[in-house]
Amino acid sequence: MSGALAAGRRLRIRYVTAADEASEREIDPVSLHTQDEHAYLLAWCHRARGRRTFRVDRVLDATVLDVPVEQHDVDPDVDFTPAGDAPVATIVLASPARAVAEQVPVESVRDLPDGSFEVRLRVTNPVWLRRLLLARAPHVLSVEPASVAQDVRQAARAALTAYERLPGSLG
Repeated sequence: MSGALAAGRRLRIRYVTAADEASEREIDPVSLHTQDEHAYLLAWCHRARGRRTFRVDRVLDATVLDVPVEQHDVDPDVDFTPAGDAPVATIVLASPARAVAEQVPVESVRDLPDGSFEVRLRVTNPVWLRRLLLARAPHVLSVEPASVAQDVRQAARAALTAYERLPGSLG
């Protein structure tokens, strides 16, 4: 990865997320960073059409392509958010979503008297958090800060609107 960065070449990577979902992407590397015990690659992801931060130990395979990186509006000094500086989200989930506390990198877990539980986690990738919350929507009881909840609400409404427009929809 550092070779592609130094040579200004695009990478094709196979990457696994914290939710254990593998994907293949073409990325234009911007910079490498370390935070705590992890190394991160800040890059422009062509699949997502936006800047993304990839944890290096989750890259399953990387191939340097004979394609020069394109210029993107990504500033490594502004766009890389070290985990320690990222905002914290507090999420209360019903007990059937217990796997979140075991599979997602959380700062703390607190069991609540009614069987639900609270997790606190750093939001280094808001898109990832949005997907996590949408996937577990039936079990999400509360989300702080309110801006995270609003972001998820907007994404859910957009998805519902898109499905209502499909031929044969019930909407």
